[in-house]
Amino acid sequence: LLDCPTIFSRFSWNARPYKNRSNVTLPFKHIDVLTPPSSPIINQQSCTREIKIFQDYHMDERGWDDIGYNFILCNDKEDQQQIYMGRGWTYIGAHCKGYNNESLEEDGRFNGQSVRVGKFCSSWRKKIFEMLLGIQFENPNNIDIADPVSDEFYSYFQNVAKNNTLIYEEVFSTMPTNRARTFAQVNAYNGMPKMKDTDPIEAQQKLNGIQGFVVEYPLYFLDEENYLPSWTTPEGIAPLIIWT
Repeated sequence: LLDCPTIFSRFSWNARPYKNRSNVTLPFKHIDVLTPPSSPIINQQSCTREIKIFQDYHMDERGWDDIGYNFILCNDKEDQQQIYMGRGWTYIGAHCKGYNNESLEEDGRFNGQSVRVGKFCSSWRKKIFEMLLGIQFENPNNIDIADPVSDEFYSYFQNVAKNNTLIYEEVFSTMPTNRARTFAQVNAYNGMPKMKDTDPIEAQQKLNGIQGFVVEYPLYFLDEENYLPSWTTPEGIAPLIIWT
């Protein structure tokens, strides 16, 4: 696998032979991570000893065919987690009832095209978008967040960001803003009365229209300003190559 960390083989921890194995149904839908209780791990020897204890317990006490886990993580090198192979990639584990024969992926949709996506990453992406757009509790417009690169989703995301930006600028005169494209406009904008001070009730009503957390990035802030130093200063006399 590309960009995959080193996975130590069963031989590295002196695994016992397994009794039987069953192939897992591919593709996966879940990754289940368990943190079983264990003694303090000091070095690789103590780590492999703990893994052996797990295998002996699973096979001798529980009657399983092998250690129950597909992979085992150990902090055996200066608090850096090392990965050891248990049952491996393609064999059913015995560690999580109801999920042992399921997987790491699920069906997804990108720009209308069917794709396979990581279930955990996909679920978190959806939760984050729901939070950013303020629809984690109510979704009155039935916004579909399953396809994050569709034109419809992008347009909705932009509209929410634009609306939030306009409200914040109107109520608080937020800075930076695209309304200030020179330093002179910055001074004029900062001198404008703010709705939060002049009409707090109206300001509160406006703020009720805020949805989520996204705002527009002010791409045009100070874009008309001349940043070159004055010719009457030492910086202005210096060759431009110094500043580029």
